[in-house]
This record gives sequence, C-alpha cells and structure tokens, in this order.
Amino acid sequence: MNLQYWKNALFCCCLFAITACSDEETVNPPAPTEIPEQPAELAEQLAQYNSDIAALQLMVDGEVEVVDYTSDEQHNYTLELSDGKIVNAALQAETDTDIPAFAINEDGYWEYQLGGEKQTLTDLSGNPVPARKSLGKGTFTPQLALGEDGCWQMSLNGAHWKKLSDTPAPSLEGKTAASYSLFKSVTENEDGTLSLALSGGEMVLSIDATVSSSAQAWKKFFMKSEDNVLLDYSYAGYNHGESAPADGFAWGYKVINVKERMENDNLSAREALNLILYENKLVRKCPGKTDNSNTNATAKIVIYFPAGDYDLQPEGDTDKFPEIYGGNFVIKGDGEGKTRLLMNNPIGTSESTTAPLLTIKHTNSPTNIDNSKILATVVENAAKGSFSVKVGVANDLSVGKWVQLRLRSGNEELLAKEVGPMYGQMKTDWSVAQQPGLSGKNENGKGVNVMEFHQIKSIDGNVVTFYEPIMHEVNTAYNDYDGGWIIRDYKYFENVGVEDLSFVGKAITPYYHHGEGQDESKAWLYDSGYVPLQLNRVVNSWVRNVSFESVSEAITFGESANCSAYNITITGNRGHSAVRAQGSSRVFIGKVQDESADSRGHGQWHGCGVSKPSIGTVVWNCNWGQDACFESHATQPRATLFDNCRGGLVRYHAGGAENEAPNHLSDLTLWNLYVTGTIDEKGINFASDFKWWDAGSIWWKIYPPIVVGTHGQAVTFSQEEGQLTYEESTGVKVTPESLYEAQLQNRLGYVPAWLKSLK
Repeated sequence: MNLQYWKNALFCCCLFAITACSDEETVNPPAPTEIPEQPAELAEQLAQYNSDIAALQLMVDGEVEVVDYTSDEQHNYTLELSDGKIVNAALQAETDTDIPAFAINEDGYWEYQLGGEKQTLTDLSGNPVPARKSLGKGTFTPQLALGEDGCWQMSLNGAHWKKLSDTPAPSLEGKTAASYSLFKSVTENEDGTLSLALSGGEMVLSIDATVSSSAQAWKKFFMKSEDNVLLDYSYAGYNHGESAPADGFAWGYKVINVKERMENDNLSAREALNLILYENKLVRKCPGKTDNSNTNATAKIVIYFPAGDYDLQPEGDTDKFPEIYGGNFVIKGDGEGKTRLLMNNPIGTSESTTAPLLTIKHTNSPTNIDNSKILATVVENAAKGSFSVKVGVANDLSVGKWVQLRLRSGNEELLAKEVGPMYGQMKTDWSVAQQPGLSGKNENGKGVNVMEFHQIKSIDGNVVTFYEPIMHEVNTAYNDYDGGWIIRDYKYFENVGVEDLSFVGKAITPYYHHGEGQDESKAWLYDSGYVPLQLNRVVNSWVRNVSFESVSEAITFGESANCSAYNITITGNRGHSAVRAQGSSRVFIGKVQDESADSRGHGQWHGCGVSKPSIGTVVWNCNWGQDACFESHATQPRATLFDNCRGGLVRYHAGGAENEAPNHLSDLTLWNLYVTGTIDEKGINFASDFKWWDAGSIWWKIYPPIVVGTHGQAVTFSQEEGQLTYEESTGVKVTPESLYEAQLQNRLGYVPAWLKSLK
C-alpha cells in the first residue's frame, strides 16, 4: 500500500473531524505536518486497524449493522457491516501491550491502552476526545501511525499529530491480525446478537447480527478471512470481464464482403476467403500467388459473410487451409443458422496430417527459448492472489507489455506439494515427475510447469505489478531450473473476433472415443476429422454467437490470455470435445449449450474445460451431456472454476494421456454444479462415494477440489482423507448463484451489462 493511498485513507476517515468542533478545541493549532511514510510491513495492517477504529465508532452509535460474519476454528471473527466495511475481530485474549488498543469508555470518550496502562485520549490541548454524538460536542475519529522516531502517534484530522508515548515501539515483527484487533472476545447470542468485548476498555458492545444465507466459502472470500479457499476469478475473459468487445461492424474496420468477392471474381468460397486473407497479409499461401512470410498484427478488417452457405472444405478436398497470422480483425456473419461455414470433408488423411479448418495464431511459441527470452528473475516470494513480484533487474520490462510468469522445476519437495495426496501413487513415467529440459530449442514439457500470462500495469524500481492476480504461489526457494521463477517474453496477436455464424461439419456417428474398436485407418476421424476453429497465442479475443453442428471439436484457445467464448451452441452428431482453454490464462467460457447426441450418449465426450497448464479459467453457465463430464485434460491445468453449470458427473471423461496425469492440479472449484446424471455410457453409476482420485485408476486423478453447492441428482463425495480440499452444502444450491458474477460485483461494484444479457 503506497503512501499517497494511506494519506487519502486517513483524510477520508477524518473528514468529519476537520469540520467538527467542540468547546475545548484548540483554536490555533500548530502547522500541519505530513504523516510519515509507514513501514511497508505495517501499512496494510495499520490501514485495516484505522478502518476498524472508524467502524467501532459507527457501531457504538448504532449507525451501522452487522449484515454478515464468519469465524474460524480459533473463534476469530470477520464482520461485514451495512456500509460495506470489513472489520477484523480476531480474538486478542491478552491485550498486546506494544500496540495502542483503542476503546470508548462509558462516558462516551476515546481511551486507549499502551504498555499495559489505560489512558484517556486527549487532543493537542489536553482535552478528552469525544467519540459519541450523544455528548453534543462533535465527534472525532482517531487514526494511528508510527512516527519517524518509532513512537506511536495519533491524529484527529490527518494533519496534526500527537505522540501517544515518548518511548519507541518495540519490534513489531511477527504481529498477527489478533495483535491489531480491537476485541478480546466475540460471543454469539441466542437472540441473534453478537457481544463484542473491547480489548482496550470495559465496554461490551451488543449488536444485531442477522446474517445472510450466503455460502460460508463466499463470506470468507469477501471478508478476506485467513482460511479463505477461493481464488479471485473475476479477471477472466476479454478486458478482464469488465466489458464485451464492440460489435464487429463498430470497430471502424474496412468491411470486405466475401459473397461479393465470390460473385465479382467467379470464385469459390474457399478461394475468395484465401485471396482476401492473402491480400491483407494474413496468410502466406494462396493458389496462383507467390508464397511469402506475411503477418499482420493490425489488419483492421471485417471479413463479412452475408447470410448463406459457404463451403470452405469441399467434398474430396483434403488440403489444409492456410494458417492465419494476424490480429485486429473480425470474421463475421449474419447470425447463427443464417451464415453457415461448411466443412464437407476432413483435412488430411491421418492424425498426423489433419488440422483445424481455421487456425488463427502467432507463430512464436512461448515454450521455444529463442522466441521467449528470459527478461527477469523473481527474487522474492509472492502470495497466491497478489499482483506484484520483485525481480532482480527490470530493465527489459515495460508497462503494458504482456509476459509469461513461469516456473519449471524438478524439485521433489515441490512435486509433492503440487501432486498432493496422489504423490504416493505417482509413477516415474508421469511427465510432472521427470526433470525439465529442452528438446532442441523447445521445452520438453517435463517437471512441474507453471505458466501464467500477465500484462504489466506498473513498474516501481524492481517491483513489477500486473493487472491480474497471480494464481499460483511464488516461492523462490525452488530455483533448480532456469533460476526458478522467471518472467519470459510472450508473443501474441490481439483483438481477433469470430461472431454471428455457424460451422457445419460431418462428424462420424455414433461417436467412439479415439475410434476405439473401429477401423484403425479411420480412428483419427472420430476425434480430429472435423475441427473448425482454433485460436493460438491471442489475447483479448473472442468467439460469440456461434453454433457448431456435427463437429469433432468446437473451439480451442491455445497459449492465449483473457479471451472469451460465449453464447455457443453445439448440435448434431456428437464428437470429441466442446470449448477448451489449452495452456491459457483467464479464459472465459460462458453459456455453451451442448445439445449434440447420438445412439451411444449425450453431448461431446469431453464437456467444456481445460487442458495443459491453463490457469484462471472460468466455465460459466454451461451444460454438457448427462452421461459426460467437464474436460480436465491433464498436463497440469490449475485454478479452474466451473460456475453454475449443468451436466453429468461421471469419471473417465476428463481426458488426458496416462503419463500426463494428474488430470487437474490445485484449485479446481465447482460452484453450484447441477448434476443431471451420474451413469456413464457403460452403465456405471458414480452417485455414491464419488472419488476425485483413485489409486486403482490410471485415468481419474484430480487434486482434492473445492466443491460448493453441488445439487440436482443426488451425489455423495468420498470422505476419505485427501479427497476434498473443501466441501460445503452438497445437495443444496448456495448463494451467490454465480461465483464469477459475485466476484465481478465485488471488484467493480456492479455486474457488467454484457454478462447480465447472457442470463
């Protein structure tokens, strides 16, 4: 917390005190003095303490109510007040003699204890400081600070400061939240009130505490309790979820009509699209044209497909469509079902030669060391959920730059933490258990691998602050590879949109996973034959108002950040997967309705979800088949929120190769999952004693998740030790309905209109 913020906070808290007056007020106070800069390790604690002092005054005068509270196993409380303030009510069994403990006495004046002595708080003229309005003398709110000489001092107006002691405070290292608490005990009474005994005085404050019905997990997140288990997912999606991208026609880009180009030049849809892309330096190949090395980060065009059918992969054509290299462009139609992009033939003739129909990507992989130079080394630890890291040298970093925050490690202690209770059953051929290294210039994908893409918000000396919270704890002790936690370069395109159209394929039916039991020469077609769209290494990009009919896979965001896919429909023949974040950060996948089916099952084999080292993904208000499950496709995904979704809860549909286990690492969070089925396509029922990892199974290994509000068809979770990180309200839907919405509301003060419109 910086000095200017601290000054502003004190000024706001004391604004009334500046204008109030009393009979004893000093008429000619000394010249104002600035508050000394507070030690960094104390600034946050003192800011909370001063907020608590102001809140105490309001509670005593009955101007606020307790609207919610949480407590932990040690009976430390956190209170939410009706004015939005959060109060630390950690228990201070014995008053900390090193820190002034403020209270209000029975006469309505401020008092405090310091060094074991109780004293009446006085102003600069030695007059008692009134705390209660009933005195009729105006009220003042003392604020505490540590002076440059190390002595405690207080101010009633943020400008004039008075010492509380001439003796410097002893070392404050190791002080906890309880040390800065105003309370020594909190008692819950049968009449719904709380009794709060002040640690610095004799007052016992009784206050109404009728609480909300919100989930305890939410309360603890909102009140920043020490035992909170939830991460902040509100930064997921385009523009951190704060707004939707403008309509494709509203960007001011040049609009190129594909249908007109087809008619004017007597071209097929495929030929016209290829030529348009080539002319705008977005592809490197075009029939009849010279190959080149084009990329175009600022294309600024809308490729418009008016209503109609456009055959982009005609019957009998197995050739790949050229990959698209660029940003700042939109592919737009006239609406789902009106504009249809057809894929009438698979691409390639085998799994090794097939490809998506449209691949939009940056060519430079973040896992290639020539493309992603090390820019800085992190030199201090950073907590999960914090925004800043300290680096050795920040010369190669700049504000606004997108970077990778990376860790690769073969440290055994770290491995045990990452894998958790599955460590004892881990196999030596699991890639996470092997030593990281290189294959040529590319990472070999082995060892513990954390990859977070961030945009730099500010740089203060060697402290780098990101726009987004860090989703994995940074511990610099694990420095066995590449020097430990590092910041690497990241190459990307941005502002790529696909909207208002349909992709239509010819997925083989019925579907068999990996073509199991079918003609081996055609097995690849089941999973990969009809894949219409993939976006790799893009940021702030989107796919919306798009339907997919009879496709093997719908959408993949690979090695991307802050992208959104929403209002997506999947119909027709069932296929392999739906919408996934693959090795990406903070992707938002919302309102995906999977209605595909065949004679063997419902919905894509893998529902919406994640694979590879994705982190911070939000899957919101989506559904998948009743005999399917969300996707968690192994290779170290972390911190995924499935929020207010509907679908089956069966094992073995998560995905992932055996040697890439576990399917998911820490912070898998299921919030208000509505279970529509627990029986898989083989008739196995997983409704009872549902396990998240199983020593007897190679295909189902998930780090103990956080499950809150699982409801719908009855399901019980195994209570074996190590199966769950946190469980609440299984069988009952909780409030808030959506964690993502509630966290956005908490951060922004409102739920953005774009998200409301999807409900």
